[in-house]
Amino acid sequence: MGYKDEMEDDDDYEDEMEDDGDFKDEMLEEMENDDMTHRSENSYKVLSESDIKERQEDDITSVASALSLSRAASTLVLGHYNWNVNSAKEAWFEDEDKVRETVGLLPASGPMVVEFPNKSRKVKCRICLEACPSEKMKSAGCGHLFCCECWGGYIRISIADGPGV
Repeated sequence: MGYKDEMEDDDDYEDEMEDDGDFKDEMLEEMENDDMTHRSENSYKVLSESDIKERQEDDITSVASALSLSRAASTLVLGHYNWNVNSAKEAWFEDEDKVRETVGLLPASGPMVVEFPNKSRKVKCRICLEACPSEKMKSAGCGHLFCCECWGGYIRISIADGPGV
């Protein structure tokens, strides 16, 4: 094989490389087009402030109902779990005490019992501000005392208005 033949082989090799370069350019262009097509398939929706508030209210109601929590407590739990309802519910049912401690809720306990050392003592109702005998008082879960009349009125209104109002 002579020098001339080697030169022709080099020319053929360069031609092949140029052809490969064209192929690579075509492949890159095709990949970019596929990327653009893939990107345009992802659709996003911009939510208005009212849409966001509506979704938050729906999530709060869902969590409050499922976990038997107040709306305020449900908001704390959702906030901790980045408003992911499923994650919040799963964590709660896995270890309620741990979630309560993590988000700053009081530990779950039985009904609060308020005892009076002197049964004849009169106590002021936190609604009507009347002094009533302690045996005529009812206690909310928080420990605040209310006279039977005010407590009954509160319960009637709560039932009439329904949950989560």
